[in-house]
Amino acid sequence: MARIPYPDTERLPHEVRALLKQANLNVFTMWAHSVNTIELVIQLGAAQFAKLELPRSIRELVTLFGGRANSAATNGSSIWLSPRLLG
Repeated sequence: MARIPYPDTERLPHEVRALLKQANLNVFTMWAHSVNTIELVIQLGAAQFAKLELPRSIRELVTLFGGRANSAATNGSSIWLSPRLLG
């Protein structure tokens, strides 16, 4: 439960209510206390989580490096990268 109360959405401008209905996340609802910045924050969130795309080889490298950084198990075999994957 949030320590700061959520803003009353009925008192927010119509444009902000429409954005919040689209975003549908409590973090954005809380951010609506700052009416002047909520649209920019929602656009940033959309760009970070929905519109970014990495090539397949880079996604695989990120996954492998993330696993190594967190000491993930590799089923007893070593991880190798094929030149075709990297190319």
